[in-house]
Amino acid sequence: MTDNVAGISRETAASAISPKVGAAALGAAVATIFWTIAGATFWKDTFTASEISGLCGASATVLAFILGYFIRDRLRNE
Repeated sequence: MTDNVAGISRETAASAISPKVGAAALGAAVATIFWTIAGATFWKDTFTASEISGLCGASATVLAFILGYFIRDRLRNE
C-alpha cells in the first residue's frame, strides 16, 4: 500500500532522505536554542532582537554546512 501520490511507500520515502538533511536540521535547532537561551539569560540586554535574529541565522547556516559536510551520505554510491 502506498501512502503518497507518487506511488512510493512511506518506508521507501523515509529511507530515501539523506542523513545530511537531518544533520542540517540539527545544526539549525542547536543554533536557535543556543541564541534563544543566551539572549534571554547571560547576554540579556547585550543584543537587540534583530541582532539575535542575525546571529541565530548565521550560526544556523554555518552549523548546517559543517554538519552536512562531515556527515556521510550513505544513499550515494560514491
